[in-house]
Amino acid sequence: MTVLVWNVRGLNKPTRRRDVKNHIQLLSPSIVALLETKVKQQFSVRILSCLPKGWAYCNNYTHSYGGRIWVCWNQEVRKCDVIAKSGQHVTLSTNNT
Repeated sequence: MTVLVWNVRGLNKPTRRRDVKNHIQLLSPSIVALLETKVKQQFSVRILSCLPKGWAYCNNYTHSYGGRIWVCWNQEVRKCDVIAKSGQHVTLSTNNT
């Protein structure tokens, strides 16, 4: 299992989103955690544009106005269930599919 964790402040910028998309393509992680995104919920589609098609995700908008944490995973490789969320963390359990 490969996990990409990135404190990626600045996802509102197209160049930063392109960087994320390129890293996901290059590294082929099964799980990606994007921290300190600073993307408001109404613009969250911007983050989705970074993800490969068919990936699942969760975020903490219900606990943090700026959606500070996004966890995304390749559903073909991993099954993830959300255990808990807060303004400071997102906890998942995961298994191979």
